[in-house]
Amino acid sequence: MIHHRLHPARSRLLFIVLSFMLLLLMTPSLALAQEGETAPINGVDIYYTVQGEGPPLILIHGGLGNSDYWENQIPVLAEEYTVIAMDSRGHGRSTFDDTPIGYDLMMSDVIGLMDYLEIEKADILGWSDGGIIGLDMAINYPDRVNKIIAYGANYDPSGVREDIEENETFNAYVEKAIEDYQALSPEPEKWDAFLENIGNMWATEPNFTPAQLRAITTPILILDGEFDEAIKTEHTREMARLIPTAELVLIPDTGHFAMWERPEEFNRIVLEYLDSPTASFTSKSNLPGFWGLYEDIFKNAKYIDLTHAFEPVQPVWPGFGNAKFKPAVAGQDIEDYVKKGEEYTYEDHGFVATAYEIPTDQYGTQLDPPAHWDEYGATISDLPATYAIRPLVVINIADKVAEDIGYHLQVEDILDWEAEYGRIPAGSVVMVRSDFYKLWDETERFGQAPFPGVSLDALKFLHLERNILFHGHEPLDTDTTPTLEGEYWLMHNQFAQAEGVANLDKVPEAGGLILIGFAKPLGGTGGYARYIAIAPSDWPYGVSVTEAPGAPLPKQPYPLKRDENGVMRPTKP
Repeated sequence: MIHHRLHPARSRLLFIVLSFMLLLLMTPSLALAQEGETAPINGVDIYYTVQGEGPPLILIHGGLGNSDYWENQIPVLAEEYTVIAMDSRGHGRSTFDDTPIGYDLMMSDVIGLMDYLEIEKADILGWSDGGIIGLDMAINYPDRVNKIIAYGANYDPSGVREDIEENETFNAYVEKAIEDYQALSPEPEKWDAFLENIGNMWATEPNFTPAQLRAITTPILILDGEFDEAIKTEHTREMARLIPTAELVLIPDTGHFAMWERPEEFNRIVLEYLDSPTASFTSKSNLPGFWGLYEDIFKNAKYIDLTHAFEPVQPVWPGFGNAKFKPAVAGQDIEDYVKKGEEYTYEDHGFVATAYEIPTDQYGTQLDPPAHWDEYGATISDLPATYAIRPLVVINIADKVAEDIGYHLQVEDILDWEAEYGRIPAGSVVMVRSDFYKLWDETERFGQAPFPGVSLDALKFLHLERNILFHGHEPLDTDTTPTLEGEYWLMHNQFAQAEGVANLDKVPEAGGLILIGFAKPLGGTGGYARYIAIAPSDWPYGVSVTEAPGAPLPKQPYPLKRDENGVMRPTKP
């Protein structure tokens, strides 16, 4: 979940001048009281200090810096935590060798120090490069971290501001870092080699993919200053949006160096996050059970209907025929009210009802259970209540269908999706987007081949390799093979499927949920279904509960009258 703490825009020029002055005045003076030690890690000596008692919290400074730069934080954090402040490889009092410095290598140094100190799991507070190292740990060593706070981090080089080298505040920091390196390093003559190393790293790293960020399960606070001199704010917001467990806080009136410029607020935010419950998507509302979760997440989420309303004139497999809608009539006499066979009306009875003659349960947007093809298969009424809500995966083949209307989803398309978003969650619903649903009103054409489908190999991969709940597609059949081999295989292997799905071009390809509702006729061999996607609150499509509360419902603009097919529609007098 993402929380924004933004003040109105202020003069950036005034901010730069003030931050430049503050940086010169407030940079720590290498005055930490406790002397540290060095540990032999990965062929170099890593300097560290340990202060306080409590759960382990590792502080990782930014590029060119050193652990003394946490001077404003360590005494405060050490009141609750065992604070381990380390100098990264080649920084401060730590040494480096001929191995090119990179984020993965520095991350392995952190893991090595944890092993050296016999720390199984720790919280991480990282600033700038230290925040990137924290993200690297969340991706590669999630079992070694509890929570991560990443301040002023980026996930690829595009997140760095193009004007960073002209920024006076950042240049003042570099000058200060040079002085401190000469004062602290056991190898001060290596500054040029060290700077070249770090410069090469900054030019090419980090390179975390959106798929890697989306796969993170560790709780992460993405923290930054409102006017970061080094990192683009839109990049920070995007990173928080990609990480499903992330919260975002932007500290007003500060930039890349809030631990010096706004230490009290910085420390308060850090402690509030570290001391908060550890579960992802933890409710901020003081409401019992799932009510708080609803208020915090689902109330403002976007809801997108994936369902065609069924009606008498619509696409249907020609072997079934179309439905008929007509007024409901009384089934028996009710004295002084209605006669058997009489049509119910608003005028005479105060209500109306509709009778539906539907020639098949394979009609409109539907959910097919195995009993549709297999005499031993589960029926609609056998489906468990756990079908109600699942992760939603949308695999987009619309571009390929635009070139070949008969294109069928292939295993390669699934692997391409996973390369972008990560492994398909077990138990999810996978919808195949083809945009064929846009032909729904072309009733005759919609039921004819060629149309997009799903290959048998893709179905086997999704079910046997990824263990999904079921898949769905926009046409009314799974494939165009003479024997409908895909549907045959699904039903005879006890898998369900969705057909006639709509609006898949309006939902996110990853990160959403799907609500699954269907009629429950006892022993039913098909289900008239309602599928609704749930997307994050900032998704451009759909409507939230706050926008459409549902009670009271809006009135029709005109009285409801039956059209020539028996459908109730608002009709001008």
